[in-house]
Amino acid sequence: MEPAFFQDDLVFVEPSKPAVNGDVVIAIINGDRFIKPFRDGEFVSVNPDHHTIVPGDYDDVRIAGIVRTCRKP
Repeated sequence: MEPAFFQDDLVFVEPSKPAVNGDVVIAIINGDRFIKPFRDGEFVSVNPDHHTIVPGDYDDVRIAGIVRTCRKP
């Protein structure tokens, strides 16, 4: 099952842990924030309305943390 996050969901994150393939992460890429699965250095979109992000050499990429759970309102 792929993750599904929506407006007003409460996401619990484990900060400062390196991401491994399959982790759902909070990624900050060039100042924009995303919740996406991390696979082979890419941030994969599970929503067909959005694209997978493949960071380039000059992109500023940070992993804010690993998503551990999500609570719906």
